[in-house]
Amino acid sequence: MAAKPARIVVLDDGSHLRDSKSAFEREPSIGNAADLIAAASTGGEKSVAARAAGFVLENAEHAPRSLVAFARSFLQPPIDPDKTSLVGTQLLGSGIAHTRSLLRLNPSNPVLWSDMARHYASLGNRREAKRSMNVAVQLAPNHRWILRIAARFLVHCGEAEEAHRQLVQHPRTRSDPWLIAAELATAQVAQRSPKYWKQGNDIIKRGGVAALHLSELATAVGMFELEVGEEKKARRLVEMALRDPTENTLAQVSWARESKHLKGASVLDDLVQRAGNAFEADFRLKMLDGDLLGAKAAGEQWAFDEPFAARPLAGLAFIASIFDDHDRAVDLTKNVRRLDGRVDLTLEMNTLFSRMSSGRLSIENNRREIDAIHARLLAISEGQKAFHAMANLALWHYRFGQVQLGAAFYQKAIATIEKSGPLEAAALAAAYATREAILARQQDASTILGQAKVLAKRSRYAIAEFYVRKLEHLLREPDKWADVLSPTTAPRYLSAPKRKPTQLEVIKGPDGLVVIAPPRATRAFR
Repeated sequence: MAAKPARIVVLDDGSHLRDSKSAFEREPSIGNAADLIAAASTGGEKSVAARAAGFVLENAEHAPRSLVAFARSFLQPPIDPDKTSLVGTQLLGSGIAHTRSLLRLNPSNPVLWSDMARHYASLGNRREAKRSMNVAVQLAPNHRWILRIAARFLVHCGEAEEAHRQLVQHPRTRSDPWLIAAELATAQVAQRSPKYWKQGNDIIKRGGVAALHLSELATAVGMFELEVGEEKKARRLVEMALRDPTENTLAQVSWARESKHLKGASVLDDLVQRAGNAFEADFRLKMLDGDLLGAKAAGEQWAFDEPFAARPLAGLAFIASIFDDHDRAVDLTKNVRRLDGRVDLTLEMNTLFSRMSSGRLSIENNRREIDAIHARLLAISEGQKAFHAMANLALWHYRFGQVQLGAAFYQKAIATIEKSGPLEAAALAAAYATREAILARQQDASTILGQAKVLAKRSRYAIAEFYVRKLEHLLREPDKWADVLSPTTAPRYLSAPKRKPTQLEVIKGPDGLVVIAPPRATRAFR
């Protein structure tokens, strides 16, 4: 889409949908079905889109895979949230073969080359992925979308400085709000000063550009303002960004609200639900709500949508460990390492926890690995994640050392976190201390459970409250530990999230999204 001035407004009078329906009825074909799906989904006619999608799926062997996947999304969820699946790897091998066959017919198609890069990156083959992406850029050196995904690809490969250099040197960047947004974002990742900061601010102040085309630029500038403590400016920019947001904008704002305590994004939840493709933002919001099954589904959609990205897999690994699905948590971490070449310390700690909790390690058969875990935890206990390592050392002693030492280490870790760490981490540590005390048949298990309840309530951490409910059942029936601690029984202990009533109404206007406050509110804003 061209960055047209906001005063040029094109209203949809429904004629496109009517014409598409007539064309499909006269001549049912893949092309007409694709056009009807697009027109019907844009116009909110889901039943019409579903009929056309059914035709595409009936003739899937004659349709592009991307269209088949899009059509399937109207008729069934991409991934069943109640089933486990190795997300992001289902069809990668066949995807490469299919894309290669299309390239034989059209070797100069830059989008196909970018798809090939995506497939290779998903398999961890960075060399071939980079070669394919270079071809895409050479074939379309001035194409905004190609330039943006090439920069994103380099960031995922750990080459943020190179991504920033390419954007800075491209002559189109200085006047394109989408490319300036990408330049500012990569500069932040690369820890460099942005080159087009002034130009980006000038475009925002000057206005006259449709809200959609300013969304990511306003977000990028707002994130810089938030980093330097200018929260008022950041909130104003976020309001602008959310008038007609992209999925990237929603992900950035949800991250800032969660990690940087950004205020003023009260319509975010509604916007994420309306977007339909804001999987990362949806994942983050559902995690905060404690809707773990919803977060799992959103995380799997995010991973399916970005199979080259490690972050959704890391999030899913955490959910797997909370669900006591420890084998899956370990497998997901292996995939993170395959994509990123490494895992961060938090994920490493989570993986060690899952390895010990899985019950698959024994002194007789796995002495070397058990000793290696102990040595690693001792080394980490001297660093920044000391409290996390201390809690894992407690688990190590419960499983392979002395139970009394395990109990003492857990209490020390809980006390340390209460003083200087996040309270939700203390609640989880107390929950896992309770689990081990119950499994070890300790008499004070109910006392530790009481401690976990208090910390979960104080922290208002929905995930800790979920695990406490599981532990209450385990305390009543410790002999049924295999059933209680099974991943398949997790839905029993989940409670429906209590959402606050919506205070604002969001409607679609000709110039973007409009937020309407209720009559009692002191003001409405746009």
